[in-house]
Amino acid sequence: AVLGDTLKPREVQTLRRTVRDVLTLIPFTIILIAPITPIGHVLVFGFLQKYFPGFFPSQFSGRRQELFLRYEELRNELT
Repeated sequence: AVLGDTLKPREVQTLRRTVRDVLTLIPFTIILIAPITPIGHVLVFGFLQKYFPGFFPSQFSGRRQELFLRYEELRNELT
């Protein structure tokens, strides 16, 4: 894209997901650094997960977790 080429739809989707993940890293870092008790962190992240499900980085989505488990099962079967 930098050189003037057009991106494929899959590349556009990956780029958008990466930018969104980088932007959500900033509030996550602030929440984690804030002097909150461990229970406070659980409450804050529970609230965010319930009311802002798209806020979490894509690595923590249910779909990505299921895919990771499938890869683990496949790797265990092959070894």
